[in-house]
Amino acid sequence: MVTKIQNTIDEAPPEFPALNWPAFKATITRALGVLDQAVQVPEALQGCLSQLDPNIDNLESVLEKMQSLTEQIELQPVYLELQNILAKCPAPATAPTTAFETPPTDFAAALGKLVMLHNVEPERQERLTSTDTNIKRRVLALIDALDAVARAGTTDTDTMHRVDTLRQRAQCSDVSAPLSAKSLPEAWERLCQAHEHLSSPKQNGLEQLADWRAEHDYEHQDWYLTFVLHGSQALLQQLHDMIDWQAKTLSVVTACKEYASSITQSSADQVVSIHEEVAELQKKIQATTAFLAFVSDDMRAGIQANLDEEKERLSTLQQQLSKEHSALGVQLRKVLGPDLPASLILEAMAEVDQVLTLSCLGQLELHYNQNHKVYKARAALPNRPEQEQDLAVKEYAFAQQHKQNQCRTFLRELRAMRQLEHPNIVPVLGALVGVHDGHPSAYLVQPWCTQGDLQQWLGKARHLATSTVVASLMTQLRMALAFMHSKGLVHRDVKLSNVMLDGDEDQPVVRLGDFDITKAAAEATMLPCTATASSGTAGYVAPEVLFGQGRVGARSAQDAFSFGCVLYNTYMFPQTVPPARLPTDQLADQCRWDAGAGGAECSFPHLAAEMCNSTSELYKETRALLATDPKQRPSLFSAGQRVQRPVTTQAVGPAIDVLLDAPELIPEPIDLTPLCTKVVELLQQLSADGRGPSNIAVRRVERVQNPVLWERYSAKRWEMLHRITSQEHYDQLHTATVDALSGCPALLRNTPCQERLLLHGIAPDTMLRDKIVRLGFDYRFAGRSSGHKYGLGVYLADHPGKSHQYATPGANGERMLIITRALLGRAYVHPSPPFGALAPPLLPDAPNNERFDSVIATPQVTFREVIMFDNAQIYPELVVYYTA
Repeated sequence: MVTKIQNTIDEAPPEFPALNWPAFKATITRALGVLDQAVQVPEALQGCLSQLDPNIDNLESVLEKMQSLTEQIELQPVYLELQNILAKCPAPATAPTTAFETPPTDFAAALGKLVMLHNVEPERQERLTSTDTNIKRRVLALIDALDAVARAGTTDTDTMHRVDTLRQRAQCSDVSAPLSAKSLPEAWERLCQAHEHLSSPKQNGLEQLADWRAEHDYEHQDWYLTFVLHGSQALLQQLHDMIDWQAKTLSVVTACKEYASSITQSSADQVVSIHEEVAELQKKIQATTAFLAFVSDDMRAGIQANLDEEKERLSTLQQQLSKEHSALGVQLRKVLGPDLPASLILEAMAEVDQVLTLSCLGQLELHYNQNHKVYKARAALPNRPEQEQDLAVKEYAFAQQHKQNQCRTFLRELRAMRQLEHPNIVPVLGALVGVHDGHPSAYLVQPWCTQGDLQQWLGKARHLATSTVVASLMTQLRMALAFMHSKGLVHRDVKLSNVMLDGDEDQPVVRLGDFDITKAAAEATMLPCTATASSGTAGYVAPEVLFGQGRVGARSAQDAFSFGCVLYNTYMFPQTVPPARLPTDQLADQCRWDAGAGGAECSFPHLAAEMCNSTSELYKETRALLATDPKQRPSLFSAGQRVQRPVTTQAVGPAIDVLLDAPELIPEPIDLTPLCTKVVELLQQLSADGRGPSNIAVRRVERVQNPVLWERYSAKRWEMLHRITSQEHYDQLHTATVDALSGCPALLRNTPCQERLLLHGIAPDTMLRDKIVRLGFDYRFAGRSSGHKYGLGVYLADHPGKSHQYATPGANGERMLIITRALLGRAYVHPSPPFGALAPPLLPDAPNNERFDSVIATPQVTFREVIMFDNAQIYPELVVYYTA
């Protein structure tokens, strides 16, 4: 009993924030309901667009419906209400002081438990106070009885003094009246009775105190409090993200409505003009027909011919009035065929310039005819009518059988290229789709670079190629490539002829160009980040690509190798890096590292001398960049202090932003795309040890396209690249050496952020899949199946055998697996990480309580697991449907 009482007294519950917890629960419930409604809006918007038929539907009505769908979700009030409530709460603990084997995984249930628990502490305090008062009353009665015995049975002053002292200490009332000896038995009886009452647990209240036990897992209330506060903060962030998306979507829809209105008005003006001409023609035809009855025969033939022409014109105008296609829709259907989907029209409206046509560009003079034809034109673009300039017009011809697919890929790649706003990258001035010389094509309009490309400039530079000028050109090129890599793009075709030069001849400015779009079209690329070329140019291709037989995805290390070739070929011009003949060739050793007799074999002896100086940084860097092993090449991010962080723009395009910002699952035809083939090969490769499911058969693959999540993930990747200085990598994961899959963004595997591909199996629940696609990963989505053994986070696997345990089959036998990109950063690796943690452990000797970025559990007899606590460090890339 003593132990029980001591536990009751010693229990120190957390200090509950002074909140109206039932009202807090009501706010959370309302917020969850609003969020569930909000995540369904993107799919509804996409449905509106997919069902739109420009030949039948009124675009303005459809846009009005989309605006109504977006506005009907009132996110802001519940967000502000929850934000105000959480502002009054203390920051939640990282790891509670108590833990238990089955912590809460259902947010609503944990919140309900907390509402019940917040009144338990007052009850405990009331119980302790009541017991204390009862014991004090019994003690007072005992001292009064003892005093009565002492007064009746003795006259000893010392005894009386002791009783008085005891009374004073116990704050008893003073009984000063003398008692006779006859009252001694009665006083003694009172004393025995008082002692019995004080000693009895039933009488003194201790038994009730010992038997009292709080309900509702009182001993774990700090767990529930921490869990609910963390979950509420995550909910607040999700509401904030959806409010941002809602505001952007409303802005886009409003812009689309204005644009549609302008099209309608323009069309209306044109219709009015046609109607006026029709009315005039009808009058003429009527008058001429009446006049024919009175003319002579020799005049009749001529008048009849004019009448026939007017009737033909009238018929043409009436046919025009029966059509309500926009000019762009007509043009696109003319180029790409009459069955052009409405979604492609909307996408083209966003990316292709509405008023730019081939006729606007004037005479096209063919200058190059290699992979693509490049014309030179001089014209003032419609958006800059006062500025006539030289333009480069690059033609992308469409194959007859794949016109629509190639056009869609061109538009999406164009959207990515428009993001590359950098002073050393050729900008996009305009784009259009048209027919030239009978061939349907897309056209990219860019500034004409006055100095040609770097190879041409070196051929004529002579005395202009000073060390200072050439070093500046290489620095500008490095900055352009590093900027591309920071955006998740890999050029893969860096060479002298793709480094365009503008400006003055003696002080040229680099403009990196030639993003080969048609090669990427065959790779079913994912935007906003993708590789822009499939392999590259001989003499500049990295060995792992040259000998990889197509199994190597885009990686920034490939650009680093090509940049090393550009360095060597520039300084040693016209000498070049010799092509690799075997995968093991060390090209740096095969290069010529002497300038020859007096530099006679090099056009610029002073530059060759710099390159061949074995003590120079230029020499050391070039050799490192030409390393056969991509892990040994320095990252172009080493120019970090010279590379500016990309500036995100808020430019809002028309309807395409509504379509693309709504998360989308893009089907990849099985056996028809390199991506599906690579998925099959990846799963077979990871299961080669026999521990994975047998007879894996991939049925379908869907590519996740969610620009909102990708932007969040990219921002986190950028932050980790610049925050983490450690180069320690954990290479024991099965996917540690796996590159990005075909057509997917390059993996920054060998950088401080340690980007990896990992696996996550889920139940055959399309609602759960859609939540992940729209909002990203969150451990709460797993409900009672969420992992907690190594902390409450998102659990990922590097082996199909582990993910297969959670990918339960559906009614048709199919299972779902999500292939994710994950940023490990500084990983905490341990056979048994801390149980029940809500964040990774603290770094050793961390001055500001910095933590690891992820946790990797490495138990001896089971699979490894990667636990991510920050949802921004994970991006769901592919949804794979398979049987096994």
